Amino acid sequence: MKLPLSGLWLLIFHIWLPHVLAQAKNETAKAETPKPVLRKFCSGTSNCLSNTNTIGIDKYTQLSMIYKGCKRIYGNIEITHVETKNNDSLDWSIFDDIEEVKGSVIIFNTDLQNVSFKNLRIIWGEQNACNHSVFISTNNNLKFVSMPKLRVINKKPIYIVKNPYMCYLNKIKWQELIDDDTSRLYLENNSEKCSDKKSFACDASCPSTSIGNSSKMQHCWFRGAKHCQDTYRTNCHCPGGCYKDPKDGQPKCCDSSCLGGCYGDGPTKCLACKEVNDDGVCRATCPKPKQMDFQLGQLVDNPDGKYTHFKYCVKECPEEMLIDDYHCVRHCMTGKAYDAESDSRECKPCNGNCPKICRVNQPINGLLLKNLTGCYEIDGYIDISEHYMSVKKNFTIKDLDVLKSVRVVSEWVRLQVQSAGEVLINDNIQLCYADTINWTGIVTGKPIAKNDTRSMVRIMKNQDKRKCESRMRKCDSNCDSRGCWGPGPKNCVACQHWKLKDECVQKCPEHNYYQNATTKECLPCESRECKLCTGPTAEECKLCYHVSIFEESRMTCLPECPESHYQRNDSTCEKCHDACYKHGCTGSGSSFGNGGCKKCEYALINHDNDKPFIEKCLIMNNSALDLCEQYGLNNYYATAARIEGAVELMCEKCDDECKNCTSSGRNVKSNGCACKHWAMDVQNDETCIEECKGPYYTVKDYTMAPNGLCKKCHELCDQNQDQACTDGTSAGCTECKIVGIKRRSNVTDEDYTECLSECPGTHPYIYNKLCSEVDIQGQLNLIYHTIAAILIAVFLFLGICVLMYFCRYRKTKRKLQIVELDNCADIPEMSPIDPTIRPNLNKLNLIATSELEMKTGKILGQGAFGVVYAGYWMPKEKKHGIRVPVAIKVVKDARNFEAEDEMLSEAMKMCQLRHEHLLRIIGICFHEDAMKMVTLLRPLGNLLSFLKKHRTNLGGRELLLYCYQISSAMKYLYERRVVHRDLAARNVLVKDVNRIEVADFGLSKILEHGKNTVLVETGKVAVKWLAIESLTDQIYNHATDVWAFGVTCWEILTFGQSPYQGMDLCGIRSFLRDGNRLAQPPNCSSELYQELLRCWMSNPDSRPTFVMLNERFHAFCTVPNLYYQNEKPNQDTVETGADSQTELLRELLEDTDFENPLDYFDSQTVPSSPTDSEVFQMPRVRATRLPSSSSSHRYQTDPCSSKAINNRQEVSMDDSNYLVPNAKNQPQEGQTTMYTPVVVNENGLTGKQL
Repeated sequence: MKLPLSGLWLLIFHIWLPHVLAQAKNETAKAETPKPVLRKFCSGTSNCLSNTNTIGIDKYTQLSMIYKGCKRIYGNIEITHVETKNNDSLDWSIFDDIEEVKGSVIIFNTDLQNVSFKNLRIIWGEQNACNHSVFISTNNNLKFVSMPKLRVINKKPIYIVKNPYMCYLNKIKWQELIDDDTSRLYLENNSEKCSDKKSFACDASCPSTSIGNSSKMQHCWFRGAKHCQDTYRTNCHCPGGCYKDPKDGQPKCCDSSCLGGCYGDGPTKCLACKEVNDDGVCRATCPKPKQMDFQLGQLVDNPDGKYTHFKYCVKECPEEMLIDDYHCVRHCMTGKAYDAESDSRECKPCNGNCPKICRVNQPINGLLLKNLTGCYEIDGYIDISEHYMSVKKNFTIKDLDVLKSVRVVSEWVRLQVQSAGEVLINDNIQLCYADTINWTGIVTGKPIAKNDTRSMVRIMKNQDKRKCESRMRKCDSNCDSRGCWGPGPKNCVACQHWKLKDECVQKCPEHNYYQNATTKECLPCESRECKLCTGPTAEECKLCYHVSIFEESRMTCLPECPESHYQRNDSTCEKCHDACYKHGCTGSGSSFGNGGCKKCEYALINHDNDKPFIEKCLIMNNSALDLCEQYGLNNYYATAARIEGAVELMCEKCDDECKNCTSSGRNVKSNGCACKHWAMDVQNDETCIEECKGPYYTVKDYTMAPNGLCKKCHELCDQNQDQACTDGTSAGCTECKIVGIKRRSNVTDEDYTECLSECPGTHPYIYNKLCSEVDIQGQLNLIYHTIAAILIAVFLFLGICVLMYFCRYRKTKRKLQIVELDNCADIPEMSPIDPTIRPNLNKLNLIATSELEMKTGKILGQGAFGVVYAGYWMPKEKKHGIRVPVAIKVVKDARNFEAEDEMLSEAMKMCQLRHEHLLRIIGICFHEDAMKMVTLLRPLGNLLSFLKKHRTNLGGRELLLYCYQISSAMKYLYERRVVHRDLAARNVLVKDVNRIEVADFGLSKILEHGKNTVLVETGKVAVKWLAIESLTDQIYNHATDVWAFGVTCWEILTFGQSPYQGMDLCGIRSFLRDGNRLAQPPNCSSELYQELLRCWMSNPDSRPTFVMLNERFHAFCTVPNLYYQNEKPNQDTVETGADSQTELLRELLEDTDFENPLDYFDSQTVPSSPTDSEVFQMPRVRATRLPSSSSSHRYQTDPCSSKAINNRQEVSMDDSNYLVPNAKNQPQEGQTTMYTPVVVNENGLTGKQL
């Protein structure tokens, strides 16, 4: 066990204290108490052949403290250098509970006559195995070592030499323990003093194996049935052992995970496990305490996780073990250490500065001390004795300073010196407790110098007593006036009340202990099963833990009832019914099963639906033949047991046709059956039957005699008939087996049938099993053949007629088809679609030129193909000359038909879509000069410019709100199968500080029915917002919009920074392919950044949908402070109300006579639009018209694409932010509003290209 030390000076004080001798005597007395509670794991020892006997503690007591009550030994079993003359008086059952040894079994240089390991099953030969699995040597009186249940000696050699009285070693079948690896076995000089080796025989009940042709050898460890060797490999060639199949009694192989045999099929039936044992289930590895949660993407606690402790899976490592990577270990691996002064036992990396660990397996001496400098942990024990320290000349207490750094001792500490000398405890500013000790009763020596008048004990200049008490560093309340050595009840010099093991307590435990008033000790009861007792004897036990049994008025406590008893509700054991014999029971009855016997020596058998079952158990008073008659079972017979649960004999009921019988069956002679109804006579033997029918006829009616008599019909009768005959002749058959012939009786003058084996020559033909003179069957066959020929001719004629009609029909139909093709119209084939889909009936508002007033001097934006002007719209439906500010998009060149077609396509898409966060179109004007598209005018401009302008006034709430509203608009497009293809902050307009609108549908596509992607092989793209598959394969779908959404959110969170700054256009693709992504914004939380990374997954199927993104950003908006840290504690409010926007419009239009567009469009509907439904369903038919050209003229082609090179398009590299337009138009001087700019440069300037 690891022993943490606060400092070793306290240890040094003890060196000079004879009090240790008294403690050693107390330990000796304590070891003589009854057996402790069963321990699952014990450390054992690892000294091999060394003599490490503790002075003051005899060897038996030391072995008892280490091994008594242990089931599994982690180290070795070492019984060495035992010198005792009273072996018979000592209880050597201290090894009885041991089942497994991880190391080795060593018995060396002892005076013992025998050593028994009653339950030892496996010796693994692994941990500290001292180079041998079994080492038994130089034991001059040792007669035997008994291990009757031992199954496997797993590794390393077996060395048994120089044991002159071990006469039974040749009786052990070593192949059972080491398989065929006899090279590991070394036996020599072990039976020199055995008088006659042939006279040493095993008990008759011990198992035996054949040697030679006829002789056999029994196998045991010593004489007596309890020392028989347990064999399991006989007649078994399976590596893990065999078991007997209860179904057929044949040997079957144990599961591959078993070691040392099994008692059934599967990994739960193994006697031991080859790898690890998980609560009785053999596995390859233990379930780890941590498991991967793939949904969370992190390790989480595994509720079924366990640590690996040698060959077992445990929920918690034993207290003396450390935890290293899900394993219970004695020492941390190289590069790891644990903090002995903390509560954690986990080994952690020490980053190259690991504490020094010193291995000590011998008493401390002067030569060893110099090697212990700087040791943090002693792997072993500290044994300081004057005898060993005298090796170093001029030894002083100062030499022990090297132990100051020691904080952990893995095994034990022992101090043994003479009592002479002085005690000086001086200048220890942290030391308490020293002045609480009654040193007068401890220090009994005299001063070394004759004239020395100094006190033998001097305690000075230590920690102040009042400070010690204020820090609660005082003796425990259970210590008496003689003081204590340290805190807690275990460090008392003597106890105030009672002593329980090595601890002082106020009162003894209520259970399993009694108070010894003489020694003031709490001593355990006689039996571990005794819960309450008043003394050490069994008669003084008053209450048991589990069950009790009374024999001659004496109560005995047991863990469970013996096989001959059963447990009652009051936890007492009651004797089973006598009919249960030695097989045990679950109740007082004689029945079989619950409440009765577990097995029946003699059983009464009954049947349920022909299935036999045991009705109850019987007692045999006389002979086996009279067993059934003893119970008045006249229609039963006694037979050998042959069903599960019956052991010797069973009374089974006779056949239903027997009144009584002697065995199973209906035969009168062989089964002794007395018939109830009929006796069937067959070849002078009778068998009982229920009815006389079938191939039998009645000779004597059973109503007229004790039983009727039936005889078998003639062999030429048909035996399968219910009434085959009326007498025993061939003329008495009701049906013939082969053939019959009609004859007439001379007596009755009636016809009868006589059965024959063949027809006579006068009647050679057979018809219906009757012989005939005429061939009746031939005549019938001729009639059948004639009818069949006529039918075939008729069907053949009909078939020819049908074939001729079919040929004529096909010829006529072919002529009609030719005529129809010559006169038929070209009608496309219908495409099957969902019948519930309805066409889009949204109407495009057509605006007359007279309703528009365009201010040509107020350009909001322009590009190579068009210009956006500010202007007014005067609805003709309204009176009083209302003028509403709008944005008017005009094609520059009316001859550019592709630009007009693209504008019309964009207008139709905007008309079809209705959502609060999508920019609405007012209408379109077909002017003779050029087409004009009219949209809402947002004076606050695009989101990109808005973020840069108001950066100091916007916080996390507004930024996450913009992301959420964009996701809401994109979710709407996703549900209507619209791919935007150009989502960016520059294409989002600001309605007010709390509302934005997604605009610019010039590149959007509506997915055709049955398709999920759009392939655009030519056209213009904005590279920095494109997904990887769009850059490489020109594929666009909702997943590419999700990528663009992530980049747009990144723009918002960085207040309009340009993505991929400092990279050229071709470098972006390489940057993304290398696994890089945009960096995490400074104020962005890891959860929010994780959501952006999900949008940028390389696999499109791994990206979230807009439905999922909408839900996530809705959650972010509810608590924005958790996901985004504001740059300033408080932001000023951004003025974006109606008055503020009206003022912006006045500056822009240089006019005051107009209607506020916010007030107007929030309260009015666009004329000529019949629908405005939020649940509008987009059409999904294949005939949906896409723009006539898949290319957009807003951007140049990707210069890195091979197709761009093939098309030989020129690319401008002046601006690395986008693939920029062929022509740019900088904003006009004095402009206060920039409307939906497409190009955003590194310096933040914007432009517009349509």
